[in-house]
Amino acid sequence: MDIKPKEPKDIKPEDSLEYAIKLVNYVRQYPCLYDGSNTFARPEAWEAVAAKLGGGATAESSMLTWKKIHYYYKFHLKKGYIAKPKGIAPYLAFLRPFMEEPEHGI
Repeated sequence: MDIKPKEPKDIKPEDSLEYAIKLVNYVRQYPCLYDGSNTFARPEAWEAVAAKLGGGATAESSMLTWKKIHYYYKFHLKKGYIAKPKGIAPYLAFLRPFMEEPEHGI
């Protein structure tokens, strides 16, 4: 039984590093999407991000892809594993101040 690697046509654009970098750069322009202090502008911000991405991207698909990238980055920071897609971590460094866990004092 032969196992073939994925052909480029089988790879979704939203799984590519190039797409992820574009998404991260657009999300970075809308702090309400990563800073929990302002949630009211999020629907409009996701619509704007999707419009900038083009290619049939929707607000929902953009948000879901961002959530995956964000999750893997948090996992990368906590456990030391490679953030997915590989090579995306430097582009997400701006998130670190928003991911700091509060210190628990007694």
